[in-house]
Amino acid sequence: MAENLQVSTQNRDSLPITKNIYQRIIIRHVVQIPLTNSDKVAYVDLLIWQEVYEAGPWYLHHGYARSTRNIFNGMQVHMHRYVMYLYNMLDENLVVDHKDGDKLNNEIINLRMCTNQENSNWSRYRPHSSKYRGVNWNKQRGKWYAQIRIGGRKSI
Repeated sequence: MAENLQVSTQNRDSLPITKNIYQRIIIRHVVQIPLTNSDKVAYVDLLIWQEVYEAGPWYLHHGYARSTRNIFNGMQVHMHRYVMYLYNMLDENLVVDHKDGDKLNNEIINLRMCTNQENSNWSRYRPHSSKYRGVNWNKQRGKWYAQIRIGGRKSI
């Protein structure tokens, strides 16, 4: 299977996406894994690409790459959790966060284990709010409001 790999030194964003399941594009030690129900691809490290590829086929599920096969205890798994498992870094009590916010970038350097609260704190800007964290627009009242959570409790 390795003989079907295409080697490139271009930036991965400038490369065309291929749907041929027998071709893989290696870009700076990153391999594109095609998703069966989308034109998008997921990115994994060259070191583990074959294990990840063989655990598929992978499909797009709520923005994440998910396996169609039952890998863990008869359950389907998201690619980012499988990558952490392959690197022996998976903690069942924590969630896997994508540092850059790209749900399909499953390079190990882009993944980290964190609590649900930490993952929420690092979440991206949401529309209909200001550029300031905790400040949002209330459509019904036509006013801005601010809130903060400390220890899971809301303070206004």
